[in-house]
This record gives sequence, C-alpha cells and structure tokens, in this order.
Amino acid sequence: MIASADLAKYCRDDVEVQAVAVEYYGKAVSALQGSLNEELTAMATCNLPGSDYTPLAVLLLCLHECQNFTNSTRIVPHLNAATALLLRRLHYTPEDLALRSFLFELFCYYFSLVAFSHGSRLSLPQASAIFNSPIVTQYLQQGNVMGTSQRLFMCIFRISILAEKVTSERQFHDSPARTELTVLEQQLLTWRLELPLRRDADVTWLNDAITSELYRLACLIYIKKVLDPALSDHSPPIQAHVVAFVDHLGHLPPDAPSNNILCWPLVVAGLSAVLSTHQRAISTRLGQIYDIWRSDILCQSAAFLRQKWRRDRSPNRCFASASHREQEKNQNKSTVAVNDILKLQFPVILV
Repeated sequence: MIASADLAKYCRDDVEVQAVAVEYYGKAVSALQGSLNEELTAMATCNLPGSDYTPLAVLLLCLHECQNFTNSTRIVPHLNAATALLLRRLHYTPEDLALRSFLFELFCYYFSLVAFSHGSRLSLPQASAIFNSPIVTQYLQQGNVMGTSQRLFMCIFRISILAEKVTSERQFHDSPARTELTVLEQQLLTWRLELPLRRDADVTWLNDAITSELYRLACLIYIKKVLDPALSDHSPPIQAHVVAFVDHLGHLPPDAPSNNILCWPLVVAGLSAVLSTHQRAISTRLGQIYDIWRSDILCQSAAFLRQKWRRDRSPNRCFASASHREQEKNQNKSTVAVNDILKLQFPVILV
C-alpha cells in the first residue's frame, strides 16, 4: 500500500497507478481490521494484548498519511487506534523489546506533533497515560526516530495540552497551566546547546544535536506565544530565538537524515520570522526536504508560511497614525499569529 502510494506521487497522471494505490490502501485497511478483531477476541478470552505487529501496522498507516497527505481527518483515527492498542501493552512484557521500543517512540513522535494542531480530536487522557509511563521513557532511549530529542517531544506534547488550558484561563494571571508552562520554559533554557569548536566532532552526533537545538528553540517560541499573546513577532525575545534558529539551521546539511523530522520546528519558527533572509532560509529548507519526500504536508507548510508573511507585509499593516493604533495593530498581529499556531488545518509532521 505504501509502495504503491509512493509510486503514485511520481505518476500523478497515470490512471492505472492511481487506481492500484487506492486498491491496495483498501486491502491494507481491510486486513488490519481483521487483525484488530482477532486482538479483541484474544483480549476477551485470554486477556492477552495480541501481536505487536498490529499497532505497527496502524502506525504505518500514520506514516502513509504523512507521506501521502490528503486531509487531517484520516490520520486522527489511526492515532486514536494506536493509543488504545499501545495502552494495553504498557503492562505486558514484549517478545521483541526492540520492536516494542520502536512502536512507542514512533507513536510519541506522531502523537505529540499532531496534538500540536489537532489535540481536541485526539484521545489525550489515554495518551497522557502513555507519555507519563516510566517504561515508555525507557523505550524512547533507543533513538530510532527522535535521536536525542526525546525530552523535547515530551515537552511539545505537554505544551500542546497546556496551551488550551492557558487560553481558557486567560483571566487568571497565576493559573496552574501558566505556572507549569513557565517551569517548562526555564527547563528549556537550561538545555541550550553549545556547538563544539572542534572540526573533528562526530558528524552524526553533531547533526542530531543541532536537530535537538532546533526543536528546543521552536518550543521556546511556542511557549512565549502562548504565555503572552500580545508579544509581537518583532520583539527582541522572539527574534533572539529566531536568529539562533536560522543560525543553527545553517549548520545542518540539507541532506542530513534528521531533516526528515524538521517540519514542525521550521513552521513554528517560520511563523515568527520577520526578516526576508530568515524567511528564505526556512522556505528553502522546506523545499529541499520536499525534493526527497514529495509530501504535500511540506507544500502546505510552505504555502501557509508564505501566506502569513505576505499578510504581515501588507501596506495596511505597516502604517498607523497614532501610538495607540500602533499598539493595537501589533496586538492584533500577534493574536493572529497565536491563532495560526493553535489552529492549523493540517498536521505539521513528517518522518
């Protein structure tokens, strides 16, 4: 199913190839439904969770939706199904520890990033039980997908949950959600990366470290936007993070494997990029990743950012005759930016 769908991306005008892709998608979903029914029967009769290949198949459907994106409603049911399947496996010893670790890492990667924009449609309480499980923390140390950025993905998931609470508690300056976000921000500040000066530094380690730093900086931008909706993109605190982000992005080669998981930080930083050089660096990198993956998520991400940048450059937003109107204008712009972050119409995700 995935192979035929990938082939279809390169043969968009071939009717037969497109038909085969749809046919195999249907067969894959049908076969998976049979496996799910078998697992439900095994749970009812023997209290066993079933084979780990069943949640693997569900997560492969998530992979398919990322690489061959059509609309956000298709990935959400798969993620909710994966949540239910993996929740059952928290208390069972796996036959294949490496496979079990890969499953939970891939799940946490997908779920944290989709929760960023579609949290209201996901099974957040059940997912929280997975993210907060000590055994899952051990599983994530394998680094098959996240590299060394595991704790940052846990932060993204937590911030996504807290963001909605902060919005609903806006009238309370010292709400529990705001307090927890402030603590998370302080933690992120202590995780700052110092790039090694040695030229003989291990390339794989260095690329992985830079990727973690890009996620860290994007998380800081995200938190500041949530905590202070009136904070302008032009403000020194925001621009300091954007400048550092673009600088580190320049140290990551376009062909580094970790580019495959850069869509989220590129979009978050891009929403606050105000200089044309920064916007161009982010847009160019999205284009370079698209050349490899050919996913419409990358196209939609780039188009989404360009639309915001054009809106910010609009003459109607560049002039104001009084300081009160200028302050009001900046507040409206930043509020729109927060809404952009929290109400994306597509999942900012790729692997």
